[in-house]
Amino acid sequence: MQHKAINLLSTSTIKFILAFDPDKKQHESDTLTLETPDKAPVIMWLNEVADTPVGTGFSFTDKEGGYAENSEDDATEVFEALQQMFTLFPEYQVPDFYFAGDVLSANHIPRMVKRVEAGNKEGKLKINLKGLLVGSPFMNMRIQALFSDSWYNIGLIDEEQKKEVEAVENKVQTLIDEKKWEEAHAEIFKLIIVPVTLYSKFTGHAGMQLNYLNATVPRAMKNFAKFLNDKEVHNYLHVGLHKFEIFNFKVHDKFNPEIMASDGKAMEKLLDNYKVLMYSGQMDPIIVHSQVTKAVEAFEWSGAAELKKTPRKIWKVGDDVAGYVKSVGKFHHMTLRKTGRYAAMDQPEWVFEMLCRLKRG
Repeated sequence: MQHKAINLLSTSTIKFILAFDPDKKQHESDTLTLETPDKAPVIMWLNEVADTPVGTGFSFTDKEGGYAENSEDDATEVFEALQQMFTLFPEYQVPDFYFAGDVLSANHIPRMVKRVEAGNKEGKLKINLKGLLVGSPFMNMRIQALFSDSWYNIGLIDEEQKKEVEAVENKVQTLIDEKKWEEAHAEIFKLIIVPVTLYSKFTGHAGMQLNYLNATVPRAMKNFAKFLNDKEVHNYLHVGLHKFEIFNFKVHDKFNPEIMASDGKAMEKLLDNYKVLMYSGQMDPIIVHSQVTKAVEAFEWSGAAELKKTPRKIWKVGDDVAGYVKSVGKFHHMTLRKTGRYAAMDQPEWVFEMLCRLKRG
């Protein structure tokens, strides 16, 4: 089977601009071919740990004022980057454009959409925004900051440990209700944010908790970080001597209030106007698929009632059951089998087919 594409490449640590043409008529061989810019849509993949906001990935600043203080600042910076990119490469301005991202990007993307809409109205260089791809989203902390049932049901913790996790969860819920965002985030740190957490203490799993089948960070991710800090790679990428930062706690801390205050309202406003494909991994221990589903069902939009009663369909790639999907209008919600946080690392072919699905609408 052929996919006409420019590199489907997705990781947890860097964003890429991807172009692809999932024309099923062309899927007759194993050849990968390069699609011309005027036909292939453009996807800007944004991750909360990579190059945006400033201070992560290869991006850096020497001054405190150089850091984004919130997602509004971040959206302004990304919009300026897009304006520059489309000015330099106008051939990419014509195709459909999509924002994509994982985890906390679910809070950033709506602000970026708002900024693009405003820019288009201002008569600036027009961005042909058509849709969004949102993976493993943290977008409603009141609903999603609950992990104990999932961990217990799959055998990661026992009853006594579950009680300890529940005590922290209850404290988080109370602090969110009281709008004490910093304190709520401090409690979340105890549960899930590296390096030392209750999850790692009880399960023995080390590092980023991406997939409950992996007790350590996958070798591919470690090798990738080493690769990006190789001098020769730096020369090819024209990034100077600055070290690649996988995660920057200073940057993360600036967004803590937004993270804990997130309630899904910003995202739900986009569901009637854009193609939106939202997915989560079945084996992600932190962004639990069942809680993502509850957050999706809490969206207040024109298709909310229909989505709840719409039968979930089995989605196959070839003979493999790749996941399950519900669709209403332009909105698609998927659970991917045999995947954790970064589905493209676990099941790259399935994720590519998912992108094709987004393209087809």
